[in-house]
Amino acid sequence: MSQFVFLIALVFSVNFAFGNISTSVQKKIDGLLPVLWPDKVVNYAPVLSDNLPGTEVYQVTTQSEVLGYFVLTSSFGRYEKFDYLVVYSEELEVLMVQILKYRSGYGGEVAGKKWLKQFEGNKGEKLEYGKDIQAISGATFSGRSITKDIPELTEELSHELKE
Repeated sequence: MSQFVFLIALVFSVNFAFGNISTSVQKKIDGLLPVLWPDKVVNYAPVLSDNLPGTEVYQVTTQSEVLGYFVLTSSFGRYEKFDYLVVYSEELEVLMVQILKYRSGYGGEVAGKKWLKQFEGNKGEKLEYGKDIQAISGATFSGRSITKDIPELTEELSHELKE
């Protein structure tokens, strides 16, 4: 019995220490990754658990190769934080951005798939809201925030993965 309790405690501590993706977010991720890598059976596991505060970084793999990474993070709108996902190729090129949870009643336009598609292909180059990334009426704070965050996140991730 004590071995069983120890095993349960160990499993709980591993999940807690490396991040715990909610069931709803996990379902979204499990639906997105096969779209990005349709001919692959993909797995993901946490990496860099303490190196990038406020983010969770996961490596996407098959049994024999690294396909890329995804990052769960958050940014600020005018009134509330919002959570989003950035999926990267192995070379750290943005493949997809998706808003996971937008808490405010204002600025939700930032979650539009067409608008978020503008980040695809970014490799950490600085982006200017209203120039490189189309401005959105009603989502100025959120739009500026994520436009600033994604290149910085990519640069930090690149630095951490090289170490």
